[in-house]
Amino acid sequence: MDSKAQLQDCQSIQEVLDRASSFLEQNRQETYIARWLLRERFDISQMDIILNKKRLTPENLSQLEEDLEQAAEDYPVQYIVGHSWFYGRSFKVDERVLIPRPETEEMVDLILKNHDSSNQDVLDIGTGSGVIAVSLMAERPCWNVTASDISQGALDLAAKNARNLDTHLNFVKSDLFNNLKDQKYDLIVSNPPYISPEEWDIMGHSVRKYEPKLALFAESNGLAVYEKLARELPFHLNKKGQVYLEIGYTQGSSVRRVMQEAFPGARVEIIQDLAAKDRIIHVEL
Repeated sequence: MDSKAQLQDCQSIQEVLDRASSFLEQNRQETYIARWLLRERFDISQMDIILNKKRLTPENLSQLEEDLEQAAEDYPVQYIVGHSWFYGRSFKVDERVLIPRPETEEMVDLILKNHDSSNQDVLDIGTGSGVIAVSLMAERPCWNVTASDISQGALDLAAKNARNLDTHLNFVKSDLFNNLKDQKYDLIVSNPPYISPEEWDIMGHSVRKYEPKLALFAESNGLAVYEKLARELPFHLNKKGQVYLEIGYTQGSSVRRVMQEAFPGARVEIIQDLAAKDRIIHVEL
């Protein structure tokens, strides 16, 4: 097995792509990573590859070789290039935060479809890189959005994303509602840790090795944070307030039960994602 992609003698972008893909395959990685790196690192599109009009400098090729070696060690490509796309925008990401997933985009889309531009006080709990809070603020500039996280590193990165995308949010370091004791909101949204520690062995190598465990795992079969939220949410929602929670696809009935007990008179529904898996709990007072 080659220890390096050895791209310096490639004569075309297609040859670079072929050799990079072969290197990834030999190292048991998905070959699409090569095309993704070309696009995200050097802005090389499929049409550029076909037409072969662009050239990569020796410095570019050295950078790509370094990127491929990191990818061969399971390092996530989003961390390699330092950004990830979410709801049409580029967000900075690193090992302080989770890499945003498409399922979370679906939750943002649902919230925007359900709520117009009328003024709303919104709280995003466990904001991470800020993708939920910043996306909501960008799409609904008249909303008042607060983003909280237990990690100062995550908040620093989320604040940088907010500045880069010209959005103005409130950021609070808080473990759930600890530093938000007297605040009430119209909308509360969260993508909390929901993976059981017992599921460690089935997680992907890159997730286990590099993504922050604090943002992934929760006790009580992954339900611990939902149970804590349920105890406090009733004190932080305005009249007719609503809650949106991302969940693991096996947790729908369990989280709905937890929320229904916290809000006996509320409508609590499970919403499935595009793959027809339980993905969101929606509470409507």
